[in-house]
Amino acid sequence: IKLLFLILFILFSTIALVNPKIGTELKTVKREGVDIVFALDVSKSMLAEDIAPNRLEKAKRIVSEIINTLNNDRVGVIAYAATALPILPITDDYSTAKTFLQSLNTDMLSSQGTAIIQSINLAQKFYDDEDQTNRVLCILSDGEDHEVERQNLLELAERSGITIITIGLGSVKGAPIPIKENNIVKSYKKDENGDVVVTKLNTQLLNTIANSSSGIYIEGVNTELVVEEISKRLKEMDKKEFESKQFVAYKDQFQWFISFAILFLSLELLVFEKKTYWVKKLNLFNEKISYIVLLFFCIKINSQSTTIDKESNNLTLDGNIEFSEKNLIEAEALYRKSISKDSTNIAASYNLANSFYNKELNQEALNQYRSSIKKAKDKTTLHKSFHNLGNLFMKNKDYQNAVNSFKNALLNNPKDDETRYNYVLAKELLKNQQKNNKKDDKDKKNDKDKKDDKDKKDDKDKKGDNKKDEKKNDKKDNKNEKNKPKPNKISPE
Repeated sequence: IKLLFLILFILFSTIALVNPKIGTELKTVKREGVDIVFALDVSKSMLAEDIAPNRLEKAKRIVSEIINTLNNDRVGVIAYAATALPILPITDDYSTAKTFLQSLNTDMLSSQGTAIIQSINLAQKFYDDEDQTNRVLCILSDGEDHEVERQNLLELAERSGITIITIGLGSVKGAPIPIKENNIVKSYKKDENGDVVVTKLNTQLLNTIANSSSGIYIEGVNTELVVEEISKRLKEMDKKEFESKQFVAYKDQFQWFISFAILFLSLELLVFEKKTYWVKKLNLFNEKISYIVLLFFCIKINSQSTTIDKESNNLTLDGNIEFSEKNLIEAEALYRKSISKDSTNIAASYNLANSFYNKELNQEALNQYRSSIKKAKDKTTLHKSFHNLGNLFMKNKDYQNAVNSFKNALLNNPKDDETRYNYVLAKELLKNQQKNNKKDDKDKKNDKDKKDDKDKKDDKDKKGDNKKDEKKNDKKDNKNEKNKPKPNKISPE
């Protein structure tokens, strides 16, 4: 029995030294902000270049600059033409929002038109709480909505309870819609009569929408002024309290095993000695003080390990606080210190990758996420790491790897809406990329064939010219032969 207790004591002491970690700790960070959804017009009229570089690119630049000024607010993105398409649901991940913003183009929706009503209807589904007073919809468009029914639009805007800010892009004078191939203007869009279509900014409609919802209309010519005006408006609005849970670290479980080790050591000390001959020879139980020394040795080593773990966890927690306040440099330094204390701290590794991600250090973030994936054992960290890895590939337009990353993220959390959206969008962009690559290869092949045909024709023409020259030279030589004096006939000696 005493031997059994001793073995159990050693076993549990060893496990305690390993310091198993089960479960995670979550720190709840409460924040206040505004929910703002950006609805971008992606109809063909947004390709007009009366505002540089064109209306759509200007809209994307404005939204990106607005996002840069936000702090605790949440954002969503909608694209609309004849129909409205949700691009990114409400999120506080600004880097992801900007990534998907840049992917918007006029080929996303096959049906053309400008359905503002549908974009407002869709925006209402983005918000968590219908009663909240800080819901903002920012519509960026040229206002050309040929299908809108003015009365229905006004009623919808008033009934939605959303503050609608409209940003007008384009000029009242208007501009044609270029049709480009390889960034070169080949022609301009024409109507059924063969006349060039001129698209104009409809300020009246955009003004009406904004006024009907206690919003404002802003001309989108000067990006800086637009951002300043919207920032001012958002600061004046009521703030909603959000809850954001951040992953901190795994929970230590060594104390349970230490407790069992002490229990079995106590039992071993209390049990009467009754040794067999071979146990006596081993002389395991004569020095009871050795058990106590061993126990204290185990506790000391484990306490040192625990101290290191706690120090690493505290540094991670401090880093999370700095991260939530957008102090990315300080957060990065704290995460690095945490990892130097405990290289197995998955939370610090993952959060360090997030700090790189938000600083747009894409290669560093990519490497760090891969490192987190190798270390991670729980599905939550794996899901988040693969999700953000997919976003990085999207930034680099590496859509094949993006699809694979989002797929792996969904395997670890199939219920995440953002990952599902990203996965579908990445697949669509990959399909378009492959289609464009095939087209480019075909164009290159056609250009090469044309060049080869031209070279063959040139060689043929050159050959023909050479033959003509040869014939001409032959005739000239014959003529010269006739004009040459004949040599005297030599008689035999």
